[in-house]
Order: sequence, then structure tokens, then C-alpha cells
Amino acid sequence: MLEMKKKTRWLALVALMVPVAWSCESADGKAGTVDRDVDGDGDGDADGDTDTDADTDSDSDTICDEQDFTIEYLPVKLMVLVDFSGSMVLPASKYQHARNAIKNWLELYEGQFLFGFNTYPDAPGGGSCSVSNPVWFDCAPGQEQAISAWLDANAPQVGSGDPLVMEMDRLLNDPAYAPGFMTDAQPGEPYLMIVADGDDCCGPYGNYGCANDWVPELVQRTGWLLQAGVRTLVIGYTENADEVALGAIAAAGGTEFDTFVPALDQPALEEALDTIASAIISCSFELDEPDASADPDNVNFYFDDVVVPYDEDCAAGTGWTWSNADNTEVLFCEQACAELQGGGVETVSAKFGCPTVSVE
Repeated sequence: MLEMKKKTRWLALVALMVPVAWSCESADGKAGTVDRDVDGDGDGDADGDTDTDADTDSDSDTICDEQDFTIEYLPVKLMVLVDFSGSMVLPASKYQHARNAIKNWLELYEGQFLFGFNTYPDAPGGGSCSVSNPVWFDCAPGQEQAISAWLDANAPQVGSGDPLVMEMDRLLNDPAYAPGFMTDAQPGEPYLMIVADGDDCCGPYGNYGCANDWVPELVQRTGWLLQAGVRTLVIGYTENADEVALGAIAAAGGTEFDTFVPALDQPALEEALDTIASAIISCSFELDEPDASADPDNVNFYFDDVVVPYDEDCAAGTGWTWSNADNTEVLFCEQACAELQGGGVETVSAKFGCPTVSVE
């Protein structure tokens, strides 16, 4: 059984061993539990007939078989990329409020994502358009407290630039820059979340200055990231956020948030972070390969002991479907996923051996 514990009002997903205790019945309504052969008829049970089930009639109609297997939540890899340019310094409270909002959010969602963290530029001061190798924190489990400590110890400086195009280029072209985020070194669906207040003042060449319009380059790189499997989300922080640049990135990012999410102050930023995070909590689960005798056509999944119907390729958008050819990854479709993300489901469980209930 996979237990889901709510952290405050959000869903926390914890992977546990699933011992499947069978209570299925035979097709004629009688118990289908198999016993040892103590009656001498050679069929492995004690019911006095010669079939192989445990009921007392002469057919072999037991429909369940006992199987144990594990089920694990497939996490989302979330790289948080924060604007660290000089514009985040003034007014003086802007960065402090953004830092506090991000720290509170990391604590709220601790364990629910594989967090990564980086800033642009990453060598602030003196008109810098610098991005380095590697990112500050690549996506991995258990990094929330370390990221929070980094935020406390560092701050942007007046005069530093906005090398967002350069940052995207490094993600795309440097295999050592963020391998946990950009490759299968860490499993999970990757999302890039940009928290920024302005446009790019560096472009692809690293020359500080805000006279040029780098929006086409930003959209191009966002599209390349999407082709690489990375979806991009954008939060525009403060009322002076560049609507054109940030909106263009969001529109090309491949998510339901096809415009940037505005956040004018710390409470609004916390709400924006919550809105995005709750929407992208994964609805994918991985099963260890079951015993060879297990039939993937005889499996059911349950939310709090209520069966979720099979929904091939999520055609109806209500149930679950296999998401790989090996039948070892299950994806809950839109309606079922919304139940998980809404925090109303306490446990997810699974059983092999009983005929699959399908969407009608």
C-alpha cells in the first residue's frame, strides 16, 4: 500500500511496500482461498473435489491469485531558477521577500519534489553576465534545507546582469551543468521554474546591456528545452515584471500556465508557488516487475479502497493507464490525478489477480 500523508493542505507521497492480501471470491461467490491437500484427492486443497480451487463444486473458477509487489511514486524534478540581477536589490526588501517566500515553499513541499536550484547570474556584481559549471544544486532528494541556507547566505548585487539566454544554453549544451535535471541520472519529469522580474540584459554573448531585445532567443531556447523534455514555468515577481519577455517564455513552455503567473509581493509569490507546485505534482507510479505468473490484464488500483477504472491511453480522462510497454509504470489520468493533487486521497493500493475494472 502506498500511503499519502497530507502536509498542511498539500499532498505528500511516500513509497512503501505493498503486501497484497487477497480476499477475492470465485465466480460463483464462494471463497477462493487455496488450502493444502489434506483430503488425498491430489488437487492441493481440502474441499473433497478434484479441481484446483478451494470451493466445493467441480469447476476451476477461482479468479484471484496472490501476488506481492512494490509500488513507488515517480517524483517530479523541479529546477528553481531565480533572477539574481541587480534589479532584485531595489527596493531593498524585494530579494528578502522573495527569499522568504521560496524558503517557506521549500519547507511546505519538502520531500514532494526532487528540487534543484540555481541563480542567474551566479557571480553577481560588476555588470556580470556569468553562468558557471555546475548549477548550485542539481536535482536530487533532500536538498531543501541546504537550498534555504544558501538563500540566507547570498544576495544579488547592484549592477549584475540577467543572462537567462546563457543559462538556457548551458542547460541545453553542457552535459555536466545539471545532469540530474537534464538526464536520466535522476528519474522524474523535469520542470524549469523561473522566478524573475525582468528581461534578459545579456543575450547569448554575455555582453551586459539592456538595449537589445532577446525575446526571440528566449522563446527559441524555451522551445529547445521542451523538445528535450523540459517544461518551463514562469513567475513574474513584482509589479514591474517584464510582461512581454516573461509572457513569451511561458507561452512556449508547454504547460497549462501559458501566461506567466504574476506575484506582486511575498504573499502573492507564496500563492503563485503553491498554485504551480500543486498542479505539477506527479500522478505517475512505478511498480517493481511482478512475478512471471502475474497477468497485467488482471490488476486494479484503488484510492482509499475505491477502485479506479482502467482508462486506456487516458481516452476518457478519468482512470489510469499503463505509461510504458513493460506495464511497470502507471499514470493516473486527468480526473484521478486531480483527486491526488487535491489532497483528498489518503492511500493508493494495488492488486494483481482480479479482472481489471475498465471505464464503461
